[in-house]
Amino acid sequence: AVFSAIATRVLPTTGRQQARASSVDGSRNVLQVLDRQVRYANAINTPVTTADGTQWVEWRTGSVGKQQTCFQWRVTPTGLAQYRTWLPPSAAVKPWSTVASQMGPRGTDPIFSVVDPTAPVEQSRQKLTIRFLAGAGDGKAGAPTRLSPPALNTHPPHAPTPPICHHAPPPRPP
Repeated sequence: AVFSAIATRVLPTTGRQQARASSVDGSRNVLQVLDRQVRYANAINTPVTTADGTQWVEWRTGSVGKQQTCFQWRVTPTGLAQYRTWLPPSAAVKPWSTVASQMGPRGTDPIFSVVDPTAPVEQSRQKLTIRFLAGAGDGKAGAPTRLSPPALNTHPPHAPTPPICHHAPPPRPP
């Protein structure tokens, strides 16, 4: 009886701690991968939210006159943070890589936004800001996370017109 009473108190706490640790690991993984990819971008498109609530953004890396690489990130309504890449002008897009789960927006703020250097607070480069909640289950619980790496190679320092690396909004995951 004593063992059962202790077990019923300890097990829920252990589950919550494991969920928090998983959430922190997922956040850290997302931030590391995004920081590494965005830092060397030479152009970032304006982020988009699709009708089903998927939020996504694209950017391009690579030296002028050489092979470029396009990246597309999305956070789905079910909380998956995923990305895929391709080498333009090819339409051969690699499959989605899931970096984390249990992610969601912070209130009504978009997950992805681009600070344009022509904004009132002038910057020398485009800066992709990522804001999200990583939590257990629906992504609505957990610590807020934010990252704003500058895209060091953006010239001109504003969203390209027309968009680079443009693919149709990503299909909903299975």
